Amino acid sequence: EIPNAFRLVTSVVAIGLYIILSELKNKKALAKNAVLAIIIFGALATINKPVLMEIDELAHLNTTIRLADGQVFTRENEDIPDIGRIFAYDLVRYPGAPEGMQLSWLQERHQASTYSGLFTGINNLSYIPNAVGWAIGRALTGRVAVAYYLGRFFNILSFAALVAIAFKVGKGI
Repeated sequence: EIPNAFRLVTSVVAIGLYIILSELKNKKALAKNAVLAIIIFGALATINKPVLMEIDELAHLNTTIRLADGQVFTRENEDIPDIGRIFAYDLVRYPGAPEGMQLSWLQERHQASTYSGLFTGINNLSYIPNAVGWAIGRALTGRVAVAYYLGRFFNILSFAALVAIAFKVGKGI
């Protein structure tokens, strides 16, 4: 279980970082402040939110791993062992499961997925940022937890980039 002390400390650090790095009194720094808030507080939520805590996160995770494996299309037969490794820490479906920051969770090793059979659909390409994070985490460490959290964090970074672009484009309107 993620100790409440850890959540408290990371929250205080995030708030402190935001206060130090943002320019709250400068109206012209709205875009910078918004992007900073997304990155800092998104990173906080990324590490403090337990594994698979959202009901639909499993569906997002399947797509993320498929794309990280280079599978643009879904296939008839898929064996994605990393899903099972993550599923073991799913508090939503298994209330007795250990929370994600357990030492055992951090030590889970990646296993290669296999895909075969006919194409049955297309994966949602909006998950490419998550897949990039997953692939980097998997390549750097081979640990499922690192890939999982980097996938979440790259999602935050892509959202922050979209907000920055929206501010940039919106200035001309």
